[in-house]
Amino acid sequence: MDLCIRASPDWFGGGVTTIVGAIQDITERKRVEEKLAYQANLLANVNDAIIASDAEYRLTAWNSAAEALYGWKAEEVLGRNGLEIIQINGPGGCRVRAADDSRNRRWRGEATQVPQGRNTPFLSRFHL
Repeated sequence: MDLCIRASPDWFGGGVTTIVGAIQDITERKRVEEKLAYQANLLANVNDAIIASDAEYRLTAWNSAAEALYGWKAEEVLGRNGLEIIQINGPGGCRVRAADDSRNRRWRGEATQVPQGRNTPFLSRFHL
């Protein structure tokens, strides 16, 4: 069990008369912090490029494999519009070769993308 203990003295007449404190169980918070640290480490060290964006396509995650593949450092792209960074060529933006499941807001297919000016085919998965 992880505990957080806080105490503060109550001064009266030049001396400590009481100590007021609180003990809080932080076991769950520690478990969540450890899980997040594990997931962050996994994301940073996986061999696949993992990129995330918000609903407006602002990039919120860009791992080291994405850096190697696309040629952009994370600090160069985070917060920018992903559609400006990752250009996708082909009719309608990409050539679909696999399932398009709009009910689950997922798409999987082959897209020709342009990382730093190179036309490169990638197998891509998009989760919206």
